[in-house]
Formats: sequence, structure tokens, C-alpha cells
Amino acid sequence: MQLKEESTKLEHLIETLKLKNQELEQFAFITSHDLQEPLRTITTVVDNLEQQNKGELNEMTSVYLGFIAQSAVRMRTLITGLLEYSRLGKDKLLEKVDCNKVLHECLTDLRAYIQENQATITSSSLPELQAYGLELKLLFQNLISNAIKFRQKNISPQIRITAVQEANYWVFSVADNGIGIEERFREKIFVIFHRLHSRTAYEGTGIGLAHCRKIAELHRGKIWVEANPEGGSIFRFKILII
Repeated sequence: MQLKEESTKLEHLIETLKLKNQELEQFAFITSHDLQEPLRTITTVVDNLEQQNKGELNEMTSVYLGFIAQSAVRMRTLITGLLEYSRLGKDKLLEKVDCNKVLHECLTDLRAYIQENQATITSSSLPELQAYGLELKLLFQNLISNAIKFRQKNISPQIRITAVQEANYWVFSVADNGIGIEERFREKIFVIFHRLHSRTAYEGTGIGLAHCRKIAELHRGKIWVEANPEGGSIFRFKILII
């Protein structure tokens, strides 16, 4: 009798959590969608003001209009990131994924950024596994982009990607020779919108690593960061073998 009651309570709790998650996803979608319209209006008004008063605006007014336009673009980027975050893994099925192909696609997409920063990226042979293909690609892409972005001054980024099997998980590592992360910040960086550096020092929204954490958790795994003994950081994430 007691076991049946506990089972009923657990089922009720699971159903409640599902409903709460659905409510949060709906809230994120509606909020993101509704905020886009006033941003479009702001951008349009600024563009019209600049076009209609070309050559007549004083320098300070032009600067202020530029700030408004830049802020609108940044807000739109944040909203888009929030919407993408809420949709990760939604209504998708696991599929057989070749991580070597996923990595190749990432490097192709990032080719210009890699060449611009003279980055060198190498990898070991990566596994095939059951995963969410697009989400896994986004995870690799975010980690590689971060490794390039947070480079040491006057030092070309060196990035090494490897994978090893540990018990029922594949553990992936993305090691770099960048600026590194202090131990006290190694958990906070995965919190959405949390930033360690000013926007003037490094561009970004503070969403990328939160994406990475959610993607790892979708695969019943986790992600963390360690200091690289050779300098820089090593991001590791593990994915359950199914």
C-alpha cells in the first residue's frame, strides 16, 4: 500500500514538472516574440531619423543614435539566444551521430573565424553515438568559438579535441591555450547571461555556455571546466552511452 502511494506521488511530481517546463518554454517563446516588435520599431525609427536628417545631425546626436541602434541589435541577439535556449532538444529524437562529421561541419562553418585568428585545431578519432545531432553541433561550435575568442594576446589559439570512454559515458575534452578561468568562476560561467568580462573586452551574450550545459544535460550528462596544466582551460562534457 505504501509503495503504491509513493509511486502515485512520484508520478504526480513528474507530471507537475512536465507542466512547469511547458509553461516556462511557452513563457520564453511568448516573451521573446513580443519583445521583438518594439525592437524593430526602435531600429526603424533610428534608421529613418538618420536618413531624413543626413548631414544635418550634430556629432553628439549621431553618436547617441548609434548607441540606440547598437543596443537594439544587442537586445535582439539576447532575445534570439533566449528563444533558442528554451527550444533546445524540444520535440526531437535521438539519432546515430558521427562526432567526426559533426566536428568537420563545425570547422567548416567557423573557417573564416579560425583563419582570421590563425587558430590551429586538432582532434583524435571521435565516436559514433546516439545524440541530438544539431544540439551536439552547437555544443562543439560554442566551445571552439569560446576557445578562440578568449585567446592570449599575441599567441595563436591551439585547440585539441579528444574523447575517451569512461564506464557508461563518452567524455569529450576541448583543451585550449587561452587566458584560462579562475577556479571561483568555473561554475558561474555556465549560468545564463553571466559574464566574466566586459563587453568592450570580449563580445558575447553570456548564453553560449548555458546552451552547452543544457545540451549536456539533455544527453543525461554534464559539463565542467578545468585548468589546463599547459596553460588555458579544458572544457569537458560527458554523454551517456545508449
